[in-house]
Amino acid sequence: MKIHSRQASDIFRGKQRGNTEDGTGRSGACSVFFLKKDRQGSAQFEEEKGMKLNMTIILDHLDRAEVTKKRISRPFDFYLDKIEICTGKMWQESSLCIADAKSLPDVPETKDSVSLICIGQLPDAYTEIPCEYICIKEGTDIAKLFQEAAEVFRLFQDIEVRLLRCLVDHAPMNEIGRILFEILENPVSFATPVFRIMMYVPGKNSSYKNFSLAENTYLPEDEYMVVVSDPEYKATLKTKIPGIFSEKMYGFRKIYCNIFHRQEYLGRLVADEVYRPCRESDLSFLMLISDYVKMAYLDICPVNLGETKEFDHMVRELTLSQRPYLEAYDPILRSYGWEKSDTYLYVYLSSFSENNRHSRLAEHMLYLHRILDSNYTFVHESHIHLILRYPNGQNKKIYEILESFAGRHDFYIGCSSWFHDFEKAGMYFHQAVIAFETGNQTDPSKRVYLFEKYILEYIVKTACLKHNKEFYIAPPLSALMDYDRKHGTELLHTLKICLENSGRAVIAQDILHVHRTTYLYRIKRIEEITGWQLNDYRTRLYLMLLFEMIDA
Repeated sequence: MKIHSRQASDIFRGKQRGNTEDGTGRSGACSVFFLKKDRQGSAQFEEEKGMKLNMTIILDHLDRAEVTKKRISRPFDFYLDKIEICTGKMWQESSLCIADAKSLPDVPETKDSVSLICIGQLPDAYTEIPCEYICIKEGTDIAKLFQEAAEVFRLFQDIEVRLLRCLVDHAPMNEIGRILFEILENPVSFATPVFRIMMYVPGKNSSYKNFSLAENTYLPEDEYMVVVSDPEYKATLKTKIPGIFSEKMYGFRKIYCNIFHRQEYLGRLVADEVYRPCRESDLSFLMLISDYVKMAYLDICPVNLGETKEFDHMVRELTLSQRPYLEAYDPILRSYGWEKSDTYLYVYLSSFSENNRHSRLAEHMLYLHRILDSNYTFVHESHIHLILRYPNGQNKKIYEILESFAGRHDFYIGCSSWFHDFEKAGMYFHQAVIAFETGNQTDPSKRVYLFEKYILEYIVKTACLKHNKEFYIAPPLSALMDYDRKHGTELLHTLKICLENSGRAVIAQDILHVHRTTYLYRIKRIEEITGWQLNDYRTRLYLMLLFEMIDA
């Protein structure tokens, strides 16, 4: 996704509150009125554009020694778009009002929520209405206070301009991280769900390490497993507002903001509390700039987030729709770095765990990208589809990797046969599904099912679904079963053992615990009753399939 100047402006400078995709109103243009003087010395206000802020951020960037009292109730709403020196006669929810307590009416006349910086003691009536306030000690110069607050807006306006420039120039994510560090004054990082480190700025101490972070690398496997198995980490994955991660894992606290795109979890923006204590406004700031981080990440990694691609379309036509791809087939495959004659494996992953739903599937999909060689993955109807490619033939270690993944993350996996003609991928998709469904019913204790090991079970299952078992029993076999019931013999069982051991008398008689003469007599009697010759291939094939049905 390439972002141009106009696009960036359109994305981040919408004029209406709630213009972002999640409706939080976190981004948008605002009007900041800076107090200036003309040549004659008259006070004037100059309008500029910048980020919308909130009272949490304003408070932490004012001189805290001057603050005597405060009440802030909306730390993650960004709604302030101008500053006014006011008397309380007119209130606007989007305005940060600065006033001397002496100039305020005793009873405010407003239906809107009020955001107020008050010099002196705030009238009691203001505590009884929706009012966020910061009280400054009496005697503070109002013009100086106004300019101080305006400088906060100017600071964040400058930050926004620099962030937009990073997006327009497609700058590395660490460039954004360095801007964030200026405000947070602590190490900053952004990692994907599988802990690919897309941004890492340690800041002043280059030797500082948070586990083994390094830009554009993956967290080592052992460290990754420690993090993803941590209950606190799991509990915070779905939170839409910033939070604080305890020090028990790292030895220091982390403030974090999860980033989502179209309800999918993209990753986590983090600041480590190592250089200075975290402030309330740090959490607000993380949320404020999270959209910029998201857009920077999507500019680099737009994979599997709904963008239409020829290769995506081709794969879905060949597999899910079972239609031949009519466009130029080989060039599209080559554009992905694959060849028609390469060796492929279709893998179908399913889970019965509620923990593996929705955004978690995207996380697992990305993790498979991490641990496997050349592959293509997509999610369809709560299942992960994985196509593996091996140009030099079959890699048997793949089954060990899949077994380990399935056990760790609670998946069951069906694998097709290895194949060479990618245009037949749809057929092998069905093989993988059949392997999963048949294998899971037959061997529920296993995790990985190979199609070739369950072909017979599938044939039998399909036949039994169409008709009951009795339908397939030929009259000669019914006669043999009737004979056993009337005479108390075990000819049917003897026939089964004979077939299972390919007619080898020595093995069969040992299993049956009978003398060779008895075994041969039973075989002769079976042939007499049924009229079958047991050395006939088709007769033996029919009987073996029938016994599989009976045992199913």
